[in-house]
Amino acid sequence: MTESEHPKSATAEMEGALISCMMQAPEQVVDFAAGALKPSDFAEAHCGMLFDIIVKRHGSGDAVDLVSICSALMNLRVLEDIGGMGKVTEIYNLAPSPSFAKGYAKEIKAASKNRQIASIGSELTRVALEGGPECTSRAMEVVRRLDAILCDSEKNVLIPVKDVVMSYIDSFESGLEQNLDPAVSTGIEEMDKVLVGGIRREYILIGGRQGHGKTLLAMQLAGKLAVDGRRGLIVGYEMSAIQMLMRDLARETGIPLNQVMGRTPLEGAHTVQTLTRGLNMIADKWDVHFIEDPFVTMETIAAHARALHRVKPLDFMVVDYLQLVPLHNTGKEREDIQLKNLSDSLERMRKDLGCTLIAPVQLNDDGLIRNARSILDSPQVFFRIEMDEVEGEDGQMESGDYGKIKVCKNRYGRNNVSFRVFRNGPLQRFEDSDDNQPSKPKEKYQPKSKNRF
Repeated sequence: MTESEHPKSATAEMEGALISCMMQAPEQVVDFAAGALKPSDFAEAHCGMLFDIIVKRHGSGDAVDLVSICSALMNLRVLEDIGGMGKVTEIYNLAPSPSFAKGYAKEIKAASKNRQIASIGSELTRVALEGGPECTSRAMEVVRRLDAILCDSEKNVLIPVKDVVMSYIDSFESGLEQNLDPAVSTGIEEMDKVLVGGIRREYILIGGRQGHGKTLLAMQLAGKLAVDGRRGLIVGYEMSAIQMLMRDLARETGIPLNQVMGRTPLEGAHTVQTLTRGLNMIADKWDVHFIEDPFVTMETIAAHARALHRVKPLDFMVVDYLQLVPLHNTGKEREDIQLKNLSDSLERMRKDLGCTLIAPVQLNDDGLIRNARSILDSPQVFFRIEMDEVEGEDGQMESGDYGKIKVCKNRYGRNNVSFRVFRNGPLQRFEDSDDNQPSKPKEKYQPKSKNRF
């Protein structure tokens, strides 16, 4: 489809639609568009200006959402020249989906090429009519420019073998690096065996009933990745950053959590020195960032993750836990569908970043995922924590210190296998259960009313 087959309004709409895609999904569209087009390829001056601003801001790591772009245009004193905030908002809403961006870019490039050819034709005609001794050389210069335009549109037709070799080397090295990226031990020997080495760059879903340790296990895995030098982002909906840090300190130093939290005094100078060394180690060697906002949305999580990733590749993320992530309640979708969409979105982001994703999810009393069984489609690994139920001091049933972890889904290792574990609460970690350790008697557990979920 060429420009001659489109009225100008249609071409302008396509240009606006591409700008819309760039603002709606900058991570997926801007780099591609910047490599395929130049501001001069746009027939509409305001679209070329928006294109240039978006590309430069994205390259600098700045936001390119609707509000940020309007603010940038206002600072440049060109917002009113474009048509005001209303015009930019209209452009933002033009594209029905960012997935159409490549089609828009192709049409814009073709229209730009046709305009350039028409300009070359007019110039060549003028040179011929003017004549003179320099006519031939001037005409040859115009023809060379025409060749450049035509060849640029077909730049991938001729591929030197050297380029193919270099492309293969890049691909080979990338694959080699991936293979050399070792699995990180979980700290639980039986779990490492089932996972064939430990934690990999995949989506790990951890299910558990309330109080069974799903957050503890998630933070244990995150701590192992941090100790290995991996860069991480931890989103905590129930705990503050300082609360998460204190649990990390207990696990890494071997000092009971009550002492780390100041509930009981530290025992002697040696314990103080150990705690200090642990704090220094985490401050100096861990490359981890926390989000502790109980209302942070998926969009904000993604923005923070990609901002961190642009500075240095992000290796892992923890979102604790899925049912606490605020959902867009439009009244049109059931909560289970919204949770599945959330899980799918997290997996797409994980793939884009190439990192590990660890996400606890709450189970109901029947051991099923609360509100959304269908989210099991997204993760590559799904653990279910099943702690023994014992009678508490108040006579109510509660989770004990012994139990098992069942691996219900496992991409690389065995599925549907279980292994016994011991939950060391004071040190905030799961450990392999000693086979010689007699298990506490398991009391008969009566499920609570299903209506509470």
